[in-house]
Amino acid sequence: MEPLEHDVQDNSWVIPGIGVGDVGVLQQRLEEPWASPLLSALNTHVASDKEIAASCSAVFLLHAAGLLEGRRVTTSWWLAPHLRKIAPGYRVDPDFMVLADPPLTTAGAAFAQTDLMLHLLRRRLSPEIAGSVSKALLLDRRQLQSPFVIVLGRCLACGGSAGIAAGFSCSNPVGVLGGCVPHALISSGIRISARLVNVPLAILDQPC
Repeated sequence: MEPLEHDVQDNSWVIPGIGVGDVGVLQQRLEEPWASPLLSALNTHVASDKEIAASCSAVFLLHAAGLLEGRRVTTSWWLAPHLRKIAPGYRVDPDFMVLADPPLTTAGAAFAQTDLMLHLLRRRLSPEIAGSVSKALLLDRRQLQSPFVIVLGRCLACGGSAGIAAGFSCSNPVGVLGGCVPHALISSGIRISARLVNVPLAILDQPC
């Protein structure tokens, strides 16, 4: 795999989840030293009429940057109640896997990152290319994350009634299931695709 050419303009930034599924930890992460310059960069990027796509907990970076007011957005289904609470001016719809409200595109939990990548390929290139990538990676086209919501026990993120089953208690980090996408694989796949078709896509990797 070869790196993208340095003279290729980065028109779109793709931000995977920041490895947080617990709302109690989320604000702490956003106050870490790396966050402030990134938030500034996000504002500058949008002000330059460029696009940003974010999935899972990374949607809260767009919130912290003040970019989501009045917009229709999605995020991880277990983080959606918290986003609604802290940002009543947003139209938060966690049923959807991917929602586009240009210049921003948001996606849901965990492997919704793959759906986000396919959406960008489909929109920026062609449905045929997105379909070929989907077949090569054995990915179905999914529009909703609502069928995957698990309602059982205490909520891992917001203390409500929706929670994660499968033996994960409320003290476990959601990163095991949703906050920590193996985005090295996703990033590699999209970089290869971008290299083959010379598409200016930049990926901001934050470690899980």
